[in-house]
Amino acid sequence: MQELRKDILARRALEKYKRKGEEFKHGGLKMYKIPGEEEIGSAITKILEKYREVESQKLLHSLVLKKLKEQNQYYMLSEDRVRKIASRLPAVRIFVEKRKTDREAKKCYVCGSELEVLKVKDLYGNEAAVGKKCRVCGFKMDRKNLMPRKYVFLKRS
Repeated sequence: MQELRKDILARRALEKYKRKGEEFKHGGLKMYKIPGEEEIGSAITKILEKYREVESQKLLHSLVLKKLKEQNQYYMLSEDRVRKIASRLPAVRIFVEKRKTDREAKKCYVCGSELEVLKVKDLYGNEAAVGKKCRVCGFKMDRKNLMPRKYVFLKRS
């Protein structure tokens, strides 16, 4: 009920700007609505059912936002939020193309949670770091310092 009232007030403010003959500026009056995870998740699965593969995070974001704006024109969301919600969906598989960097990864590049250091013992019994793994989404990295260059989203069959 409260969301409906906010939506009505936002529309009235927009009509007020239009009546004055002024251009509606998004920066002047912040009129947006944040969609829930269920809505975003269903939009992602519908898009991946249609296209099977989306080549970049930016493209997936624009497709999801277009789909959500069919329901409510005030919906806004970020590319990172789309990626994080897609990582939690069982129907979506994310491939990460990586590039070299000087910085060491502390958080997962897919979901943002802490990375666990993978260690093995050598012949002398000393532990050696082999790579890092995310406990939440299963993203793995080897010893090299790599960061994402491109995200590819696929529908699991």
